[in-house]
Amino acid sequence: MKKSQEHDEQKEPGGAASGAESGSAGTEPQREIPAQDRIVLELRTEKERVEAALQRSLADLSNLRKRHQKELEDSRKRVIEGLAQELLPVVDNFHLALAAHEQHEQTGAQRSEAHALVEGVKMVKVLLQSVLERHGVTEILSHGKTFDPTHHEAVGVSESREVEPGKVMQVLQRGYMLGERVIRPSRVLVSAPPKNDPAKSGADDAETPKK
Repeated sequence: MKKSQEHDEQKEPGGAASGAESGSAGTEPQREIPAQDRIVLELRTEKERVEAALQRSLADLSNLRKRHQKELEDSRKRVIEGLAQELLPVVDNFHLALAAHEQHEQTGAQRSEAHALVEGVKMVKVLLQSVLERHGVTEILSHGKTFDPTHHEAVGVSESREVEPGKVMQVLQRGYMLGERVIRPSRVLVSAPPKNDPAKSGADDAETPKK
C-alpha cells in the first residue's frame, strides 16, 4: 500500500511539470526587435526621406533653369527689337534710293556710273537684311495679301475694279517681325470698290422698276 502511494506521489510532480510545459507552448513569448534591425529600419526611412527631398530639389532646379533660360531669351529679344527699330529706317532709305534710281532716266554714261553705285548700295542692303534675319527679324510680305490688322496698318484705300476689296494694293512702308512678334506693322493702301461704279449703277437702274 505504501509502495503504491509513493509511486503515485512520484508521478504527480511530473504531471504538473508537463501541464506547465503544455500551457507555455500555447502562448508565444514577446520578441523584441534586435538593435541592429532597428538601426536598419531607421536608415531605410532616412534614405527614403532624403531621396524624396532630392527629387524635389532636382525639380525645383529644373524649373529655375527653364525660367532663367526664358528670361535670357526675352532679354535678348528686347535688345534685338530695340536695335532693329533703329536700323529699319536705314533699310527703308535703301529701298527708297533704289526705287528712285529705277524711275530716273539717265544717259548712257550716267547710267554706267550709277550702275556701280547702285550695285554697291544693293550689296549693303542685302548684308544689312541678312544680319537682321540671322537674329530673327524678317519682313512681312504684304503686297497682294488680305488685309490683316495684326500685321498691317491701313493708311488709306485704293479704289479698284480689278482687285477684290480688302486686299493690300500698295506697301508704303515695310513691316517686320521678330520671331512671331510684330515689331512694326506694314503701312499699306487697301483695295476698295469704286464709289461711283458705272457697271454697278447700271445694274441698279436695271433692277429698279420704271413708274
